[in-house]
Amino acid sequence: MRVRAVVFWVHLSAAVAAGGIVLILCLTGATLVFARQIQEWSERGVRRPGAPAAASVRLTLDEALLRAKRAQPAWPFMEATLFADPKYAFALSTEDHRTLFVNAYTGQVQVEPEPAFQRFFQVAGLLHTRLNLDAGQPFAAAANVVFLVLACSGLCLWWPHAWRWAAVRPSIWFVKGASGRAREWNWHNVVAIWFLPALIVLAGTGVVLSYRSVNAEMFRLAPIFMKPAASNQRSTASPAVQPAARLSIPSTLDSFAARVAAGVPGWESIYINFYPPQGGSVTGAGGAPFKGFEAVVIRAAAWPPFATTLASLDPATGALRLGDTYASAPPGRRARMWVRTLHSGDAFGNPGRIIACLTCLAGCLLVYTGYAMALRRLARRLRGA
Repeated sequence: MRVRAVVFWVHLSAAVAAGGIVLILCLTGATLVFARQIQEWSERGVRRPGAPAAASVRLTLDEALLRAKRAQPAWPFMEATLFADPKYAFALSTEDHRTLFVNAYTGQVQVEPEPAFQRFFQVAGLLHTRLNLDAGQPFAAAANVVFLVLACSGLCLWWPHAWRWAAVRPSIWFVKGASGRAREWNWHNVVAIWFLPALIVLAGTGVVLSYRSVNAEMFRLAPIFMKPAASNQRSTASPAVQPAARLSIPSTLDSFAARVAAGVPGWESIYINFYPPQGGSVTGAGGAPFKGFEAVVIRAAAWPPFATTLASLDPATGALRLGDTYASAPPGRRARMWVRTLHSGDAFGNPGRIIACLTCLAGCLLVYTGYAMALRRLARRLRGA
C-alpha cells in the first residue's frame, strides 16, 4: 500500500504538471493522423476529375508534360506522377513543390489549388512538435516522457486489489447511471485500460522522435533485434550482358514508366524524377552519361505498408534496377521507419490511422477526467480545512 501511494502521488503530480501539454499533443495528434488524406480530398476536383468517356484516348505522359510546359513555360518541372487508377490526372511538379494537374483524357491543365487545410495542418504540426513556440520543443519532448510515465504508473494504479468480478467490472467497462467522481473514475479507468497498449506505443515512439540520444541508442540496439539488411537489388538484365545486347536507355517518360510498371506488378502510383527537366536526354554536361530517370513506386500489397520500391537505370547496360526501401535498409533505419510510422499511425494503413486517432482522443478524455478528479480532491481538501 505504501508503494501504491507513492505511485499515485507521482501519477497525480505528473498529470497535473504536464496535463495541459499532453492535451495539446493529443488534440493535434488526432488532427494530423489524416492530414494528407484530408488535403487530397479537398483537392479532389483537380486530382481525380472522374472516369473517362468510353471512347476517350488516354494521353501519354510525355504529352501531359508538353501541355504543362505550354501552360507554365517558366516552371522547371522535375517530377511526374501517374496512377494506376484511370480516374486520376497526371501530376507534374517542380523542385519547390509547385504542381500542375493534367487531365489524362481531355488534356485540361489546372494549377494545384491553394490547399484549404494547409495552413491549419502547418499550425497543428508546429503545436505538436514544439507547441508553436521557438523554445517549445523541450516542453513537448518532456510531455511525451510524462505521458509514458503516466501510462505505466496508471497500470499499477488500475491493478485491482482482488480479482473478483464485482471489483474488476467498473475498471473494464462503463457503469450506467454513474455521476460525479464515480463517473470520472470509471471513464478514466475503462478508457485507459482499453487503449493502454496504443497509448504506450504513441508515447514511447514520441520519446524516441523527441530526443536525439534516445534515437541514437535505438540505432545502436537495432541490430540486436533485427536482421541485417537483405541485398534485394534486382535488375531486369544481367550485369554481364555484352555491349551488343545492351538495353536502350529510355529517352521519354513513357518508355521509362512502362519499364517500371512492367517490373513492379501491383503498383498503385509511380513518382518519377527526371533529369534534365524535359526528360528527353540522358546525357549530362560534357556528354557524360548519367541516370536520366529515377522512380518511387507505391505498391498495393507492400509489406510493411510504408515500404516502397525504388527504380533506376543502370547507366552502363540500360537495365532497370529495383530495390525495396525497407528490406534493403540497415536495421537502425528500419527501426526508425517503424517508430515514425507507428507514431503517425501509418504503419498499418487506414486501420492503424484509425487506432492512432482514437487513441489520441482517448488521451484527451483521460486528461479531462484526470483534472476533474484532481479538482474534486482539491475541493474536498479545502472544505475539510
